[in-house]
Amino acid sequence: MLAHCPGRPGAAKPFEPRQDRKIATVRKSLRVPPVACPDIHIPLGIIPLMSSSKIITLIIALAIGAGLGLFYGWAIAPVEYTDVTPDLLRQDYRIDFVLMTAEAYQNDFDAPAAARRLALLGSEPPAAFVTSTLEYASANNFTPEEMRVLQALLTAMQTYQPDENPAP
Repeated sequence: MLAHCPGRPGAAKPFEPRQDRKIATVRKSLRVPPVACPDIHIPLGIIPLMSSSKIITLIIALAIGAGLGLFYGWAIAPVEYTDVTPDLLRQDYRIDFVLMTAEAYQNDFDAPAAARRLALLGSEPPAAFVTSTLEYASANNFTPEEMRVLQALLTAMQTYQPDENPAP
């Protein structure tokens, strides 16, 4: 049978509190939600305390993520520089640049053009770049033809005097 409910038939049951006063919990900190009320929503900015195992798991996950990110950036899809100026090249490419300038000089004997090309390598005098290239070439067994071409460029750069009023 139906339980006895005060009021008219079909009326709602009388109000029942969620918890008794005897088992109500008191929050001592705003960071910890009440134990007896798990359905309370914690607003953003208030972070519940984490156990040490969760903190360790978080640190391990961050370390794995950083490691995978570095692996991806260095091994799978590294940065590829294109269209850089010669002064940003590695030493072996700078040597090749000076050698190509020397070979171009052998074709046209245009000392001003060779000096402009060598000026792209930095603020040192063009003869300094050719001298360091000759030292590198002798230490790394360049061919006699390459040594001769570099020596001719060095002679041209040592005797080259730029115009007082260069054309615009």
